[in-house]
Amino acid sequence: MKDLSFIPFGSQYYRAPTPLAESWEADLTAIKNYGFNTVKLWVQWRRNMPKENLFDFGDIDALMAICERLGLKAVLNIICDVAPAWFYKKYPDSLMITADGRKLYPQTVSCRQIGGAPGPCLHHKAGTDIRRSFIEAAALRYRDHPALLCWDLWNEPELTCGIAREPELKNMVCYCDESVNEFRKWLKSRFSLEELNARWGRNYGEWDEVEPPRSTGTFADMVDWREFFGLTLAAENAMRAEAVRRFDDTHPVMVHTVPLPHFNFMNTGSDEYLLARDTDWFGNSIGSEAFPAVVTTSAAPGKRVINSEIHACGGDIMSHPGTLGLEEVKSHIFRPLGRGIKGFLFWQYRPERLGKESPAWGLVNMDGGETESVKNAAKINDALQKNAQKLLSAFPKSAKIAVLNSTSSQTFLWEISGGTDLHYRSVFGAFKALYDAQYNVDIISDHRLKAERLAGYEVLYFPAPYFIDQKTADVLREFVFSGGTLISECLFGGVSGETGLYSTVMPGFGFDEVFGCKQISSATAASFVSAYGADYSKSEENRSAVFFTDTNGNTARGYYFREDYEPLSAKVIARYDAEGIKGAAATVNDFGKGRAVIIGTLPAYMAGMYDCADSKAFIARLIKDIANIYPESKTCGVLRADTLYNGKEPTAVVLQLGAARERRVVFSDPAMQNKTLKNILTGKTLSTDSRGECIIPETEALTELYLVETS
Repeated sequence: MKDLSFIPFGSQYYRAPTPLAESWEADLTAIKNYGFNTVKLWVQWRRNMPKENLFDFGDIDALMAICERLGLKAVLNIICDVAPAWFYKKYPDSLMITADGRKLYPQTVSCRQIGGAPGPCLHHKAGTDIRRSFIEAAALRYRDHPALLCWDLWNEPELTCGIAREPELKNMVCYCDESVNEFRKWLKSRFSLEELNARWGRNYGEWDEVEPPRSTGTFADMVDWREFFGLTLAAENAMRAEAVRRFDDTHPVMVHTVPLPHFNFMNTGSDEYLLARDTDWFGNSIGSEAFPAVVTTSAAPGKRVINSEIHACGGDIMSHPGTLGLEEVKSHIFRPLGRGIKGFLFWQYRPERLGKESPAWGLVNMDGGETESVKNAAKINDALQKNAQKLLSAFPKSAKIAVLNSTSSQTFLWEISGGTDLHYRSVFGAFKALYDAQYNVDIISDHRLKAERLAGYEVLYFPAPYFIDQKTADVLREFVFSGGTLISECLFGGVSGETGLYSTVMPGFGFDEVFGCKQISSATAASFVSAYGADYSKSEENRSAVFFTDTNGNTARGYYFREDYEPLSAKVIARYDAEGIKGAAATVNDFGKGRAVIIGTLPAYMAGMYDCADSKAFIARLIKDIANIYPESKTCGVLRADTLYNGKEPTAVVLQLGAARERRVVFSDPAMQNKTLKNILTGKTLSTDSRGECIIPETEALTELYLVETS
């Protein structure tokens, strides 16, 4: 499998039936003339397998022939959530069934105008076998095609293709007999019936009595049910990879996901780490911001990651998009590039003409005519390709800090809060606090934590750690004992994944020893909010806020929960502002070679929900003061500075600049001293001095990419 000598850059082009064939030659020629090198084409189960045992790839053949002639590369995106009409006629038992008993009949949706969505239940054997045969037929047909760049196995993996995506219990799938039986088999492979009864608090006498959960309230059963479907999606993705590789072991396979908050784990089953395991490359949609970019790169360390669908020209039939200015296009490209993304495909080239998404999403006009959007994209691509060799080998320094994004925690918090916002805002807030403080930080799943045991990280921030299983606890204990720093929010291990029972001692799992403290009491907003007075309850932001002050006099806010601690061996580092609370608001404890911090509330949620500066500053101070890790740079009027390296040599810098009059950055790495930074678009230069300081003039725009040269 050869590495690339260019940065994939272009757009999604074809989702049958549009664009119509009459436009293909002119459009693809224009795409080539703009300097783009890659297009994405959809190979659709319903479209390209119109009858049983009949494969009709005529549209893809014609498009690939044009691409070959023009020198364009194609990503073939396999679309199996549009099952053929004949399939449903033959297999009416294949329909997914929701928790409230609805059958999900084949239908069109705004992004699957051809119909057949959401496809059959992934546990329906005939459906799996026929999907495999379809993928194998495509792989056999195009494995030697000169235009083929890679296989994208699944467009935004999820269970119901958006039809029942909202995180409501009634939307949950799938409760058909096949899924329930497979769930029981999966449980049986992990537990004895006695162990399952203890885990769920039941008294089943036979395996065929085991019921999938249809309500919330006991936690462990729902966590297992959702875990099972996360692994179901991963198994489906692995099947698709195997089907391609049976005939094509030359071209890479990938999948692209939609990170939180757009996709929730509850009703999509999408876990980036599990889906990335069986691919060569990885990708995302909606990846123009730092958070989704980092979720994706963290899930696929060492793999090429691309933005498969840049949603820059969005809209619908009642909300038409505007033109993309150069600054907007730069932000879509340079910000994710600064976090290690190495390919960029817009959704899409020509605006959609069929259905609700028309007349939006295009880089060009409805008739294919030129726009400022496409010219600006072409300008950026030209600069990237001229420097492709430098940029392809340039990556951010490995992060020393990770934020845990646990699917089991998301499931638990969804059960107790009725939504996924508490989980998402907490994970995002911890990330944002550290990202805005100029730290490199990864976002890792609990699956990666258990498989790789935090190798390479020095700090783990665990937001809202209410539900934990024993293996997670064991990894965290070992991490701290061996020299790592664990920063946990309140109610650590309050509910056990093994039993579903609430802990009798908090922190749970014996972590009173690790944290060196015990819970004295806990309260929620309903019982303490009035103590802060009428002024504090006027704003939504402060209505459920928990105020505390660290030992240096810095006040910060947490959210909703207030747990106070009796120090055993720990040192108090913060106390609550409310009167009458004797316990600590936060403590730090030495354990083995490492340190463990616990915070008695949820500051990350406040950072993620309200962008609270005091909450973000408190989290960032813990990294510097407790873990002794310092930011990559110090900034003034600069929102973010990302340095990319080839080995130890700085190669490129992405600056996100604020509107402040004074804009400067001081790079912490001595390798950035006495360097010249050359703007990749304008050719203008900046310089760093012997301290690594760089002054950025007001004439520089808001997002810029520079190559690093020796002064």
